[in-house]
Amino acid sequence: MENQFGLVPFLKEAIFEKRLLDLEKKGYVRIDESGVFLLKEQSETSYFKSPDWKGFSMQDLPHHFFNHLLLAVQVVSNKHHKKSQYLPIVRNKEAQIWVKRWFSKWQNDAHLAEKLFLELNQWLESPSILYQDVYVGRFSGGDRVGETALQICERLQISIWDGYFEWLRGLHVLHLRSNEFPLLQELMISKVALLTKSGFATYDLFQKGHSLEQIVNIRQLKKSTIEDHFVEIQATFQELAVPFRPNEEVLLKLKEKSFLSLKEMKEFMPDLSYFELRLAAVSGVEI
Repeated sequence: MENQFGLVPFLKEAIFEKRLLDLEKKGYVRIDESGVFLLKEQSETSYFKSPDWKGFSMQDLPHHFFNHLLLAVQVVSNKHHKKSQYLPIVRNKEAQIWVKRWFSKWQNDAHLAEKLFLELNQWLESPSILYQDVYVGRFSGGDRVGETALQICERLQISIWDGYFEWLRGLHVLHLRSNEFPLLQELMISKVALLTKSGFATYDLFQKGHSLEQIVNIRQLKKSTIEDHFVEIQATFQELAVPFRPNEEVLLKLKEKSFLSLKEMKEFMPDLSYFELRLAAVSGVEI
C-alpha cells in the first residue's frame, strides 16, 4: 500500500474489473467474495522492484508537478527565444496561475534558463532515470512542440505502460530528493493540496489549535465525519500526531505483526477504538 497505492489514478473501475476478469479466465487469479487471490507466480516487472515508489504519500503530487514543469520549461524557453505569443502547453488554469506566480519571482533573473537546465540535467542524468526522453520529449518551447507520451513510447519502442511507470518512478525519485533541486522544488505543490475541501477545513481548524470535539461543534458535522477527516490528514501527513493517534509504543507493537483487516487489529488490541486503529493503519502499520 505504501509503495504502490494510487499509481494509476486515471484507471477506471470498469477497466480494472475487466482486466481482473481476463486474468481469472487465463487462470492467473481466483476471484470470490473474499477478494482476489494469486494462482500463478509471475515475474515482477522491474520497475515495481524499485524502492523508490511512495504512492501512498505521493498520490497526485508528481502529476501536478509535471504539469507545472511543462509550463515552466515552455515559458522559460520562449522567453529565451524572445517569443511572446504562444498557446500554453497545459490548459489547466490552476497550473497556469501557479507557474505565472512562480515565473514572476524569477523573470528578471538573467540566468534562469541556465539554472533550470542544470537542475534538469542533474536529475535526468542520475542512474535511476532509464528513459530521459519520457520527460524531455514532452517539453515545448521556441519552435519545438513536445510529443505526446504515446508518440515517445512508439519512438522508444516500449509499451505505453512501461513508459508511464518509468516516467512516474523518476518523478517519485525527484520528490524524494527534492532538497537537492531548489528551483524544481518550487514547482512542487504542498501535500495540503491533496486534502479534500472538507478535510482541509478540518485540518485548518486543527492547525489553529482546536480539538476534535471543538471542530465537531464549529463545523456542525457528525463526529464520524470529522474522524474521517483526521484519518485523511494522518494519511497525508504521517509525521503529524493527530488526536487519538496511538502512542509510539502501541504503534511499535502493532507494527510487529501483520493484519488482514481492522477486525484482526481489534482482536489483538481490543482496548483501541476503530478510529484509533484506522489512525494506526495509516501511520505505517501493515494491514
